[in-house]
Amino acid sequence: MIVTKNGLQYFMASGMYDRQEESEPAEELYDFRKILGKIRTKYKDVMLEEPVVIDRIELIYAPDVISDSPQIYELSPCWAVYARSSSQSPGCDLFFYYSAITGEELGIE
Repeated sequence: MIVTKNGLQYFMASGMYDRQEESEPAEELYDFRKILGKIRTKYKDVMLEEPVVIDRIELIYAPDVISDSPQIYELSPCWAVYARSSSQSPGCDLFFYYSAITGEELGIE
């Protein structure tokens, strides 16, 4: 972990998930450019003082809780979209997650 006066700059954790099984790889991923269109549609009727600026898009594995006792997760590929809603903001303050398979927005916090 790297923390500076500007906050958390880098974080890496390993061994958080013990992989039990693997699924077949997807034939193809949902095009992230279509995700940008979905975000434009989502904000087209929202009145903002400044536009939402997308800083980066990453392909990550997001955990879905399958069971609480014992705690079991299913990891699925998703597009993580990092954005900011102010030109004064030093970093990202908006995060959107979309399934990399279906393109549907995910409710990950």
